[in-house]
Amino acid sequence: MGDVVDFLFKESKINTRSVGKIVLSGHSGGYEGIAFALMRGGIPEKVREVYLFDALYAETEKFTHWIDRFNGKLINIYTDSGGTTWDTRAMMDDLSGWGIAYFAKDELAVSPLDLQTNRLIFIHTDLGHDQVMSARAQFREYLKASCFSNR
Repeated sequence: MGDVVDFLFKESKINTRSVGKIVLSGHSGGYEGIAFALMRGGIPEKVREVYLFDALYAETEKFTHWIDRFNGKLINIYTDSGGTTWDTRAMMDDLSGWGIAYFAKDELAVSPLDLQTNRLIFIHTDLGHDQVMSARAQFREYLKASCFSNR
């Protein structure tokens, strides 16, 4: 994360090297970069939220470590066909076993209030793998309920 900030500063895209709130988001294989950024990115305490769009294939221990240590918000939307169902259900089972509360619902039943008031959110969708980010403006809706919103 420090490298990204240095690059953006050097390119005059930002005017400070000070890092505020970070939201990491990825689709499909993007989980891997996010998982390692949480473990070795240098500033995991700045990451406030993670959005996984049919992207929880592995590295669940890195996500659960971050959840446990840094109290961040996780939204994981998963499909039946994307290959993420098993890891998602296993993570929910682990959280239950550790006594960590989470919210899980089918996508069409999730309200904006659900997105605002829950920290660990698992959303099952009827959409296909390539539709989970935009078909229902999911990314926009998550950002509206994020740490950046002016609720």
